[in-house]
Amino acid sequence: MNRHALILSLLTTVVAGCTTYAGPEEVEDSTGALVTAFYGTDRAREDVDDPDKFYNGQRGAVEYGITRVELSPGSLRSRLVQLEPMAPEPFVRSLNQALRIAESPSVFVVIHGYNRSFSQVARLTSEVSYRTGFRGVPVYWSWPSLRNPATYVEDRNNMNWTRPNLSSFLALLINDSDAESIHLVCHSMGCKALVDSILYELLPQGKEASDFGELVLMAPDIDKAIFRRDLAPKLVEAGFKVSLYTAENDKALVSSRTVNGYPRAGDSSDGPVVVEEIETIDATDVNPSILGHSYFEESAAVQADLAQLLNQNRRAADRSGLVAIDTFGKTYWKINAR
Repeated sequence: MNRHALILSLLTTVVAGCTTYAGPEEVEDSTGALVTAFYGTDRAREDVDDPDKFYNGQRGAVEYGITRVELSPGSLRSRLVQLEPMAPEPFVRSLNQALRIAESPSVFVVIHGYNRSFSQVARLTSEVSYRTGFRGVPVYWSWPSLRNPATYVEDRNNMNWTRPNLSSFLALLINDSDAESIHLVCHSMGCKALVDSILYELLPQGKEASDFGELVLMAPDIDKAIFRRDLAPKLVEAGFKVSLYTAENDKALVSSRTVNGYPRAGDSSDGPVVVEEIETIDATDVNPSILGHSYFEESAAVQADLAQLLNQNRRAADRSGLVAIDTFGKTYWKINAR
């Protein structure tokens, strides 16, 4: 098998399966819960009559809006039922209205990984918000992923292309929203877009770590050695509060290692990344995902830990369910399977 065929085979395995605002609290009804989230995207429009196909995987103009997702009671199943694009000014007004109503005047911003449709990201953000009991307002940035497991390289190019647009979106939240805390939660390839946006766009523009709350890297698909040597020290020096979630049984990142030639920061199969002043959380024992890559959305234990981090700003040493592991004089944390 030549290298191109090997890459295609591996990547097909990587992630197969990878209105007026009414208030930030979930609305319970006979069908379950309705969760409202705010979005920014640079995907192109496709089918304006179908929320699931409103945006596609091609590059487009930056747009803002609101989505509503219906969660079925007692299950992970959810459905995007409403999508409303908005101009920047009404978007900010609606977001600030939501923040005034919210239990906490905070947001978390989800930046997704590769092989994701816009609809999937809307559902993911709403599900995680609901299951962590997030007290603020959920927000997400959706970049033009092609939603095809064979288009890893194309998605990586689009992830690089989205960086200035993502940076502008985050700057909009800093400058114009009334959020007192802006937490950043990225997954997989989206972590590279976010970290690069912070280090090479926002910090040079004069933004500071104090403009943000928690920085959460979930299963980051970033070169492990580059992260340890170059990226992590810069984030620490800038003053970011970084939590890195990793797992030994993340088959998607093992495949990414083969494709890219080097281990990934979210893959702890040969040991986790442990960097001073960054809290590394090992989710191996509570990882129910078939490919081991989607514990962010599938593990109740990971979501319970994330809830303590985002809602209570508790450091790892103060959160329940974590066990300290010492290695070569440094400490990382394991989520305890119960």
